[in-house]
Amino acid sequence: MVREVMDVPAAHIRADLPYRDIARVLAREQAGALPVVEAEDQVVGVVSESDLLAKVAFEASGHRPRPIGRLRERRLHGVVRRDSLLQALIRDDAGIRAEVEATVEATCPPAGRDAVQVAVHDGIVELTGRMPTATARLLLAEIERIADVIEVKNLLGPGT
Repeated sequence: MVREVMDVPAAHIRADLPYRDIARVLAREQAGALPVVEAEDQVVGVVSESDLLAKVAFEASGHRPRPIGRLRERRLHGVVRRDSLLQALIRDDAGIRAEVEATVEATCPPAGRDAVQVAVHDGIVELTGRMPTATARLLLAEIERIADVIEVKNLLGPGT
């Protein structure tokens, strides 16, 4: 009887998948939870939207405000659907990169903007190039405030 109603092949999540990718799989499969499998397709657990949302809530409780932390700081009321929060987890790197590049434009003097390269992978921003130390400190602080930025790798050298 169960075979008649089950989906084959079963969607699953690999144990080593980053949490943003887990959010993407849950959204794509329109599933509230999926089994987690290790290399030999052995089920080792289950991950759910609630697990991911708990991770976001934990991160939001830190010093750097995240999307949920910002809502709390502004004392907004209302209802937030779980799938809306899940979508916030899967903001793509291109969107983050565009916001970081706009921040570079707004923060750096025109002569120094071209000396900075931006790369984003899984919410981790990597800055390379050269710029004055004081400007770099200001830029890093601004980038750390951007929603969905997990970490900023400062590979900037001192500039003139």
